Amino acid sequence: MKGVLVGTDYVKDIDGSFKVLEINTSIGLTWNNASNYFLTSALDPIISGSSYTEAHLIRTSLQNSHTNDLSASFSDENMSVNAEALLIEYLTGSGMTVTLHNAANGIVPDVEDADNKFILRQAYDQTAVFDETYCKDNFKFLKTVYDQDNNAIPKTFIPNTGSAASFTFDSIGSTVRDNGAYPNYLIKERYPTTDYSSYPKIYKAADTFAVTALKNGLQENEYLQEYVLDSSSLVDGKLPTYRTIELLYGSSLDKVNMTKGQVLTTLSPLGSSIDLDDNNEIQVWDRAKMIHKISKYGSQAPIGLDTNLLLSGSGINISGADLETGTILKTYDIPDLAEASASGDPQQYKYNWSGSSALAVASGSIVDTVLESIVTIPQAVAGIEMTLDGGQKIHLALNSTLYVQEGDTDKTEFLYLEDYILKDGSDITGYKVMLYNNNTSTLSPVGITGVQYYWAQNGGFTLNVEETDTYFIEDGSDSNTFVILHNACSMWDFYGSAFCDACGMNTGTYFPTSGATVCCSNTPSNAYYNGSPSCSSGK
Repeated sequence: MKGVLVGTDYVKDIDGSFKVLEINTSIGLTWNNASNYFLTSALDPIISGSSYTEAHLIRTSLQNSHTNDLSASFSDENMSVNAEALLIEYLTGSGMTVTLHNAANGIVPDVEDADNKFILRQAYDQTAVFDETYCKDNFKFLKTVYDQDNNAIPKTFIPNTGSAASFTFDSIGSTVRDNGAYPNYLIKERYPTTDYSSYPKIYKAADTFAVTALKNGLQENEYLQEYVLDSSSLVDGKLPTYRTIELLYGSSLDKVNMTKGQVLTTLSPLGSSIDLDDNNEIQVWDRAKMIHKISKYGSQAPIGLDTNLLLSGSGINISGADLETGTILKTYDIPDLAEASASGDPQQYKYNWSGSSALAVASGSIVDTVLESIVTIPQAVAGIEMTLDGGQKIHLALNSTLYVQEGDTDKTEFLYLEDYILKDGSDITGYKVMLYNNNTSTLSPVGITGVQYYWAQNGGFTLNVEETDTYFIEDGSDSNTFVILHNACSMWDFYGSAFCDACGMNTGTYFPTSGATVCCSNTPSNAYYNGSPSCSSGK
């Protein structure tokens, strides 16, 4: 028997009705203990009393991701309790052998169906009629739903031109949706969007003439849809959408609900107003108030914003916009981090490095490090505005790995900001930033009093420095004080033997075995990404 996991996304209208936005395979699962919401017991009617002896899971990822699930309990321990682990436990407990199959880019392995096989697919399959008809092509999906129930989707206009002519309909008509101060229409793409920095396009149309202009201006493979917004249903001030995950199975596509309902939100609170350009399109810095994704797939996440670093020699500041390969920067030599780096101990590649604040303050020194590579990221990016004791503010990229002291203890570590900020209940004000004052050449811990999201309109950069893997980033007020960041590293759980480009001084390859959790500077095979808590050992 074959089945496929399908995610369906909804928005809630002001009358309490839910409208379908889209349906997808190759779905992501939330960064949460999956046992809180993923219901393997839903398979009981299918599995109980069956003759299945083999189970095959065809997936791109059944691991936990960073989707903002408001019911989540965000902790490192919960990251390991994912849907894949729950399915393996359930299926083996039901007497089956479980085989995992990797899929990518719509190409899935051919697993022949048989009476003794339970085949569950999460991956997108470009040869599957369901995937190609309902998941890949929004024209086909929306037209199919509209013909069955025209109130099940937001009011939509698909133009009667070109390849769209077979699917044309107009449920917008001459009406104008009233969202008050907020945008009321979106221009979307027919096929799945990969550039969320451009699509959907979001507009505020004041009258029927403006709506008609949007209709007439549609390009090939674009369609117009009303923006369904209910400001009375905000969650923590943010716009929600709703997701269900179901298993469709068998020749008649029967279905069972595999999850409790999930509420997802935008990254930024809606606020009381939205900035528009001269064409009444939303400004780039406000897109995160209205949609869940704002970046282009494949683009790199910056580890620094367009803020100052510290040059070697003269010690003058240099803007991130002026960096180039070969630039020699000043940084801080953290004594116990350097000691761990030089030890040659394979454990240096693990993610749980910690050091001594007192040792760093008393015995640390300024050293040079060389900029080996840099990639500029020009689009607006999400960042964090951190407020320190005394009111000082620092702007940091979400992808930053920041050198901190744990409260009033002597323990120091590197904190990966994005993973930590997203954890439910995490209070970053329990940490102190290790702040370097370039005027007095001193390092000291300074308390964090608050944090909020910040939108860097000028983008940022990702870089790599060697041989010391740390660098200074100046605060947002040009005060000649700096925080210390670490080269980008990531933590991986290995499910098989593979190699890892270690995040450390030893440039040779490290070979983790199955079950190891290792800090790498590359994307290794036979491993699952598992966040980056203090993933900065080995320099």
